[in-house]
Amino acid sequence: MKTIVAFGDALTWGYDPKTSHRPRGAKMERFSDEERWPGVMLAELGEGYKLIVEGLKGRTTVWDDPLAPGLSAAGHLIPVLDSHAPLDLLIIMLGTNDLKHYLGVSARDIARGVGVLIHQALFNAADDFVDEPKVLLISPPHLGEGVNDAQRRADFRGGLAKSKKLGAQYRIIAERYGVAFFDSASVIKASEIDQWHIDVDQHEILGKAIAPVVREMLAD
Repeated sequence: MKTIVAFGDALTWGYDPKTSHRPRGAKMERFSDEERWPGVMLAELGEGYKLIVEGLKGRTTVWDDPLAPGLSAAGHLIPVLDSHAPLDLLIIMLGTNDLKHYLGVSARDIARGVGVLIHQALFNAADDFVDEPKVLLISPPHLGEGVNDAQRRADFRGGLAKSKKLGAQYRIIAERYGVAFFDSASVIKASEIDQWHIDVDQHEILGKAIAPVVREMLAD
């Protein structure tokens, strides 16, 4: 049995973009386990794989968001790895929340933040009592072209251009640490509803695209 942890933000959590325009007082919605990209990936992989999904809305890489404190992955990842050890594969897909304009972080520095997480996984995981997991780094999809006009998305002002640079910067970090890399923007796009999250059909596309990469990585 191969154990996989999918570690990410609302894109992994399964946030339904329609939630962005919900009436006041209405409950937040998320896609089902089977609809989210990790669940789609698991279904494609078939038997012999155990999946643990660690998605958290608002999660950043290493930067503390003053308007959403306590969501930096830098303080979460090692406890997650230790809790679920031993792991065969860690999938990291983060960076979208780092694009918020008030954090003032460049695409290069977002990638450097992801590098800190990879370093944690490779050198600090499970307090050295098990072998480190393999790592698959996924760069997030680009923000939507209408993000600057989208209702309540003013926090991402100026983020579109930076989001288009993440793939190249993440690839550099992946090569530096010798881990696998996949650019999700090559197969999926942000929802036209909120310009930030992804619709259910994009979850399906991503899950099916990631499955063969994971299968090859974990082949005996």
